Amino acid sequence: MDLLDQAGRSIPASQMDSYSVAGGLEALPQTLRLPITDESVYPTMDGLSKNGYWYHLYPGINGVPSYGASAGGNNYLSRIEMLEVTSATSTVKLEWIMRDVTMDLLRSSWTLHTSEPDGQLFGGRRT
Repeated sequence: MDLLDQAGRSIPASQMDSYSVAGGLEALPQTLRLPITDESVYPTMDGLSKNGYWYHLYPGINGVPSYGASAGGNNYLSRIEMLEVTSATSTVKLEWIMRDVTMDLLRSSWTLHTSEPDGQLFGGRRT
């Protein structure tokens, strides 16, 4: 399993977690050994994963994980996908569209207004 950009390149620092597969947060790409979830092969199959495995995907953001300890325990960006595993499934490549974005830091100043001589802040105004 891998999380790719629109050009088919692995997104660095991407991770996944599964509601269906024990193991917790895993770096991508990842190879998993999973039972198939094809009801045409096993019509009496039952359980929470009988229709497929649920995955929480976390794309790397500028080469840094967007979830977990590396992200300060936060979830900055994620999505949930379901994966049906058949006897023909050998590779799963999921896409997340990425863009190169140029960011500039503009210098700004703030005027702080205080309500009391002790300096307790009650507001600010960008100038």
